[in-house]
Amino acid sequence: SEVYKRKNNIRWIGSSPFNNTYGFATAPDSPAGGLDLQGMMEYVNENADATVCMESEFPNRPDGLVLVENATGLTIPAGQSEILETGVIYDETANGACTFGEVYTTDGRIPALELDVVEDDGVLILYNVSMTMADDLFQQAPEAFEALADTIFANLDDDTMAELNRRVSTDGEDPKTVATDYLTEQGV
Repeated sequence: SEVYKRKNNIRWIGSSPFNNTYGFATAPDSPAGGLDLQGMMEYVNENADATVCMESEFPNRPDGLVLVENATGLTIPAGQSEILETGVIYDETANGACTFGEVYTTDGRIPALELDVVEDDGVLILYNVSMTMADDLFQQAPEAFEALADTIFANLDDDTMAELNRRVSTDGEDPKTVATDYLTEQGV
């Protein structure tokens, strides 16, 4: 924001197409796959054996479950939700123990476990990435810095970011190597 820039001399540049927000996923072979958030909540309400696994804070955050419930007009029936540690949710969703698991939409475990992300048409808050730098540095070459941000962000969608994250979290590659590879592919 302009106020933040004036107070801290920081310039925000560009915005990524990827959105590292909350979401839900299903196992790749789940009969509940391919749904949007409305469909997910309807599925849970129509199937007493369906479970929704979440980390402990999600049900109580103002940017969490309440947004899904308000948008869909449905709640998760008693006994059909389970609170798990974040890391466990991915595996438990992949193996079918959780019908739906709360995830971060660009987590590398999504492609690694072939999870199917539930479609969100703008219910959960967007958490896009932006570049930041000292405004006085930005002012030395604003067009060049804006072009650099545009180049870096142009192809950095959810799937691409999740794949880059997979290379680090699952394959154990050095984050610097993964970032360098991506930037090289983008011509930076």
